[in-house]
Amino acid sequence: MAFEYDEVVQYSKCNRDAQLTTTALINYCQDVATYQSDSIGVGVYYLMPLHKGWFTISWQIDVLRMPKYLDRITLGTIVYQNRGSLAGRNCYIKDENGDYMVKVDSVWAFADSETGKMCRLLPEVTEAYTLGEPLEMEHCGRKIEVEAEMEDRPIFTIGPDVLDSNGHVNNGQYVAIAERRYLPQHFPLARLRVEYKVQLHEGDRVLPKVGSLTKEDGTTVWYVQYYKLTDDGEELCCQMSLQDKI
Repeated sequence: MAFEYDEVVQYSKCNRDAQLTTTALINYCQDVATYQSDSIGVGVYYLMPLHKGWFTISWQIDVLRMPKYLDRITLGTIVYQNRGSLAGRNCYIKDENGDYMVKVDSVWAFADSETGKMCRLLPEVTEAYTLGEPLEMEHCGRKIEVEAEMEDRPIFTIGPDVLDSNGHVNNGQYVAIAERRYLPQHFPLARLRVEYKVQLHEGDRVLPKVGSLTKEDGTTVWYVQYYKLTDDGEELCCQMSLQDKI
């Protein structure tokens, strides 16, 4: 069953072109998902004392038309699968005429917030959600196959300003860093895919790797990977692809 609420795109969520930033778009998806969970009594405040929480494993965000400043939009989400430790969830943005502007597919893991390990869904959490039909859209899957040659970029350290209430890097911040540091300005985003593998925390040292390619149909794809540096070498924590056509 769909959960929705209305919103007006605010100036602080927009870029220099008065369009919604990609980070704000991801935050909208996180917000509508957590708002739904809280509205049915199994959200953040319910799970925190139990040391449980939801962690996003992957995003696929298809931008049909990027919302812009003062657009009146409807944010919505549908949980279409709850199984074991995983949930499949769509999010979407519609304009005031009910036409889709953004369609999102995502996979979430239910986990112990202290150990970071996945655990089975609590019965009361599973029962709280009424499952709905998934959106009609292309489903690319969780795994991202990197097709470009990747180059190392300067190492950086995770600071406290990019963390969320779970103590690890907020989902949208991975993309914000990529857009700010590695992508060309005004890149016309049509599809964003993100695959999360290992959580990053304050003080972690990160080695980014970046690459791009242009396919035969003219689609340009950028790839960004974040590797956590450890005593044993490097560990892939997150990777994403951003393309200008669907």
